[in-house]
Amino acid sequence: RQHSDNDLFVQQAETEHDPGKSRSIWKLAEKLVSHPMFDLATSACIFINAVVMAMESQWEGLSVGASLQYASLNSNHQAAWISVEPTFVILGYVFGVLFTVELFVKIVGQKWQFFGQLWNWIDGAIILTWLISVASGSFPV
Repeated sequence: RQHSDNDLFVQQAETEHDPGKSRSIWKLAEKLVSHPMFDLATSACIFINAVVMAMESQWEGLSVGASLQYASLNSNHQAAWISVEPTFVILGYVFGVLFTVELFVKIVGQKWQFFGQLWNWIDGAIILTWLISVASGSFPV
């Protein structure tokens, strides 16, 4: 039997008021964190973030060297990419939000098992430090 648009609307309305729907979010998170691609995607984000941080450190080193008029360094690197500093700030927020979401999904998906793994505590401490620094505005992203 083919379903009409009305049948799909009724089915959607029934699931919106289904008390078991909130439990499905927990199940979805559990399936998500137990999937091997979750760890792979998280690792890829960590790797890309490390590359971005290395590029930012290189940029800062060139800027400091140019400001100190070290050897042959000058401020030409700043003219080459004018919008680099806002780009690093935006990427810092993007990765911070991604890792915060990843942490919450893991907490929801793993429940109490989350707290039994040392790496989760380390991730939590890093995310908490990032959130405090962003909220206080005292540290760069």
